Amino acid sequence: MFQTWPVKTTPYQSSIGAMKFLSFDDLERLDKWVYKLKGVTILDSHMRKWWNIAFKFVPLKTSPDVISVWGFIAGVLCAALVIFYSPALKTEVPGWVHVVCAIGLFFYQTMDALDGKQCRRSGRSSGVEEIFDHGCDSVNSILQYVVTTSCFVLGHRSWMWLIFLYVGNFTFFTVQWRTYATGIMQVGKIDHTETQVMGMMTMLTTAVYGSQIWETKVLGLPFNLVEIAIYTTTITGVFKVLENVQDTIAHKKSIIPASTFIIGHILFCLSFYLTQAWIDEHDMLVVFGFFLGFFVAKQDQRIVIAHLVEGKMKFWDTSLIPVVAYTCYAIFGSADPNTLAVLLWACCVFSFIDVAIFFTCVTREMADHYGFEIFRLQKGERTFWDALEEDAPDPNNKPRVADEFTHND
Repeated sequence: MFQTWPVKTTPYQSSIGAMKFLSFDDLERLDKWVYKLKGVTILDSHMRKWWNIAFKFVPLKTSPDVISVWGFIAGVLCAALVIFYSPALKTEVPGWVHVVCAIGLFFYQTMDALDGKQCRRSGRSSGVEEIFDHGCDSVNSILQYVVTTSCFVLGHRSWMWLIFLYVGNFTFFTVQWRTYATGIMQVGKIDHTETQVMGMMTMLTTAVYGSQIWETKVLGLPFNLVEIAIYTTTITGVFKVLENVQDTIAHKKSIIPASTFIIGHILFCLSFYLTQAWIDEHDMLVVFGFFLGFFVAKQDQRIVIAHLVEGKMKFWDTSLIPVVAYTCYAIFGSADPNTLAVLLWACCVFSFIDVAIFFTCVTREMADHYGFEIFRLQKGERTFWDALEEDAPDPNNKPRVADEFTHND
């Protein structure tokens, strides 16, 4: 049975100024939310064996959100390692870096599965865990994208890099939009688990044969392997997006939740077209990618929140401010490269701070409403830092473990 938390009668006032994103009515509707999922991927049944083994070593008192943070940190470290060796994704990184990144992605995937198991074992399957998990996933998407595309050295083909990124953005967002419309998270036969495994295989292949392996042409086709991979991903991604949109429209939900996301991508595409030469010349592709990634992460989190509280999304959001500013300068501003560099960095930082404040405030509002601390299962028990210092299991005793779970998230 799930745990019941004491609920306060007034919404939380964030310590970050007087910012508050959730109304009292939102928090009241949040109490009615129940996690629903339909479907299972092809590899889930096989990966579950490993997840069940790994879950036995998760300390009983560890918060599910701590597990999510562990996975997120792995993604940050891997992306930082890649950017250190190839800041513009124009040079090949050492093979051992790809091996480390493959291990990091495997670790992230495992943590992404274990946090859900810990939710059910601890009885804390609340909206906080839902938005915390998806919030980490939304930011980790751009991190893993940078890591994976470093295998192909796509910095010299920036348009191809951007198209690849757009496909991932639209696929991830429309899944959340579909969940918002139907109330059910629907998983296909080939989904996130398979995508992550393919990413690991790509990294390990690159580690062994080098990035030049992806320039090989096969079966007499006029395309090399990297082009085949991108075209295939784009086609399958488009079909996935259309499937999600069709199901959303069938439930007669408003287009407004997706309008900010769509308009933002149109503006990003326009500004990239106008400044591509400068971006390529000054090696600013990764900065532009993170700018776009933080914007997308905010939209993903907004629609997850709307799903949790059964609320509506407004078109205007602060995340549009840097997008509009950069686009306007690209259209009407001067061609001064220094000014453009400062503006792009400023917009990227603004987007990061914007999504960070939103995520922090919303999760704290929810946690205060439920009456618990995010990184503690109960008041007085271990924190995030305590969990990191958890002693290894006693070899003479079997690890404590709850009942077997049949689901991976």
